[in-house]
Amino acid sequence: MHDKVGSLVDRDLAGEVGGWLGVPVAVDNDARAAGWGEYVAGAGQGAQVLLTLTLGTGVGSSLVVGGVALRDGPGHRGVLGGHQQLLPDGPECTCGRRGCLEALASGWALPRVVAEQRARHPSSTLPADADLALVVSAATTGDPLGRAVLDELVGWWAVGIANACAVVGPDRVVLTGGLASAAPHFLDDLRRRLAALVWEPSAAPDLRVAPDVWASATLGMADQARHLLGKD
Repeated sequence: MHDKVGSLVDRDLAGEVGGWLGVPVAVDNDARAAGWGEYVAGAGQGAQVLLTLTLGTGVGSSLVVGGVALRDGPGHRGVLGGHQQLLPDGPECTCGRRGCLEALASGWALPRVVAEQRARHPSSTLPADADLALVVSAATTGDPLGRAVLDELVGWWAVGIANACAVVGPDRVVLTGGLASAAPHFLDDLRRRLAALVWEPSAAPDLRVAPDVWASATLGMADQARHLLGKD
């Protein structure tokens, strides 16, 4: 992370920006903001332990426990779910390690997955730069490459969620982010896979999708702004 935003480490961004603008400012990790948005106004309402996964260009996460969004001094607590290492000898991740969930099943990993699976399904007409919408469309029309790619992504997501369940025991998991917009086409399969991976059936969380996968973080930051302005 420091290689990407090293100049921002230890800076009071909220204070600096607030000083420029002359208004109170809140700054937060986008995945934590999304999780809080789902907790206060979305699919996470009423959860005791809420795990939110943001499936987009990368993979992010957040935890809300007992109505508190977990955070720590460095800002990492709860948000690095996409960097759990699932395949130590796997593809290189943007964090510098190998085989992270994000490196295996995210928007930026999708071209690699398509290319690797194409070797097994050379007759497919799915383009090399296909986004998840095209992959899902191909899969639902019987294209073997589309099916294989979607199967691989869902498989890794299930493993990642099951690992998180083993550690934090969420009673609810919410998916949000751009890739989650395709959830109607894979949610039932993801639930089945997750049920098979958790320690016991009672450990399977209530798995839901955000009502608006594009608005989760906005809802979270809007609630933080409301608190800053004393609109509780």
